[in-house]
Amino acid sequence: LEQSGLAVSIDEAGTGDEALAKVSAYEFDCLLLDQDLPGTTGVELAALLRRSGVLHPIVFITGRENAEELLQEAVTAGITDFI
Repeated sequence: LEQSGLAVSIDEAGTGDEALAKVSAYEFDCLLLDQDLPGTTGVELAALLRRSGVLHPIVFITGRENAEELLQEAVTAGITDFI
């Protein structure tokens, strides 16, 4: 995103709890969630965000091979798209 030439501002969170706090405190246009987070997973965090009323687009990222089942879980949890 930074190299795209678009005027973007990027914020990062190292844990699911940190991400929840930032999403509660700031307005974002889009969320990028990795599956492997300390203390939780991207799928669990996406589901929690959706249950708490967060409607931002959520893009799910995983490097796992043969991740079809995981991606289905992510869609069920409320992700918008995945990479």
